[in-house]
Amino acid sequence: MLHSLLKIVRSPFLGTFLQVMSRLYLVHVCTLRSTEAQAHWSLYLMVVSWSCVEIPRYLFYTCAQLMESKKIPSIIFNMRYSLFMVLYPTGITGEMVQMLIAAQALRNGTATGWMLFEYGPMFSVAASYRFISFTWIGYLVGKNIITKRRRSNVADNYC
Repeated sequence: MLHSLLKIVRSPFLGTFLQVMSRLYLVHVCTLRSTEAQAHWSLYLMVVSWSCVEIPRYLFYTCAQLMESKKIPSIIFNMRYSLFMVLYPTGITGEMVQMLIAAQALRNGTATGWMLFEYGPMFSVAASYRFISFTWIGYLVGKNIITKRRRSNVADNYC
């Protein structure tokens, strides 16, 4: 978030902030508070997708800091703007399933942790809102990255 805020990278601060807060919510509110969520396959899908998205992203950002944009290898550019087509949907699927598993654990009384869980309806409304908004936000993120990729002329701008 700091790199975005200081304009070291071109990512918008608000989008970066929302992504980081979303991941913190998923890890600290949903996954860590539910042993069912920790044991579910969706945790691996979520974490592997997050990791595989971030590696080419930061490799691209590093290259952009160290060299002119025209010298960034096309393989790095293509990885940055192509892997998301698989990794964003799989990551969002893992996130949504984690929320559903955590909500089920809350209903079953097996969720532990913060007092928030003692107020079931408040958590259920928040989880429902996040679940619905994930679908819309996922669509917008995908559309935004496809637009960015189309605007960039790989043949002219990258090696």
